[in-house]
Amino acid sequence: MSTRNPMNERSRQQMRGETTGLTRKGASRAKPARQSASSVHVVEVSSHKDPSKMTKEERKEDRRQRRYENDRRAAASNILMAEDPTYRFRRKIWWLLLGLGVACTVLAWIFFAVFQGVTGVPGLISLIGAYVFIIGGFVWDWFRIRPIRKETDEMVSHFTDKRIQDIIDEDYEAKEAKKAAKAQKRLSRARK
Repeated sequence: MSTRNPMNERSRQQMRGETTGLTRKGASRAKPARQSASSVHVVEVSSHKDPSKMTKEERKEDRRQRRYENDRRAAASNILMAEDPTYRFRRKIWWLLLGLGVACTVLAWIFFAVFQGVTGVPGLISLIGAYVFIIGGFVWDWFRIRPIRKETDEMVSHFTDKRIQDIIDEDYEAKEAKKAAKAQKRLSRARK
């Protein structure tokens, strides 16, 4: 931007402090006549409506529908993870670590109650063991189980509703067949 001539009358008055008010704003502060990309129409990907334009009942129904969809996806994800032998093995190790941690905690309480006059070394050792096992269980879950869970959730998020329903139905039919086989086995034992 060019500098105003210092010999100009208005510039002299401003330098002397005789003028009051503001000078004209520059063009860089001007607002555009229309919003940028105002001709672009954005279509919302989600099938859900804008919550601000819905009634209370519609919002409740929308929340219920979202919860229902999330629950179905979580159920399908759990079914797929239960079928994965790696996930089941790692989950057993996780339960083992937590069980050992709880057992060491109970053992520490017993040692502290029984050996009150003694230094309490056995209780302290079992308490440290409890911390190691419980923290180890959380670390195991974080680094070994969580990646499988995230991978399965990501895979299920790309499934269609029909595919999710098929997974849930197959699992239900398998459980029913297992119950029927168990009942048949029990019945055949009772006849003998």
